[in-house]
Amino acid sequence: MSMKKQPKVVKKETLIYIGRSIPGLPQYTIFKGGVLYELVKTMVEMNKHLAPLIVPVSTVQEARKAMRTEGHILNFHAKHLLVKE
Repeated sequence: MSMKKQPKVVKKETLIYIGRSIPGLPQYTIFKGGVLYELVKTMVEMNKHLAPLIVPVSTVQEARKAMRTEGHILNFHAKHLLVKE
C-alpha cells in the first residue's frame, strides 16, 4: 500500500509594525497570518520606507535594536518614513 504525502500547509508568520505611529497605522500593529489590511497595503505602495518596518514577530527584538542603530538600514527607513520624496 502506497502512502501519499500530504501537502504541507504553510502558515504565514504573524507580522508587526515597529515604526512610529502614523495616521492609519499605530506603532506595534499586529497582522495575524502575515495579512496586511487594505489601507496598510495602499500605504506600503505609497511609501517605500514603510514595508521594511513590518517585520515577523519572531524577529521584533532584533529589528527594534537595528532600527535604533545608526547606519543600519532599518534606522534609515525609520528616519525617512514621513519624508516626502
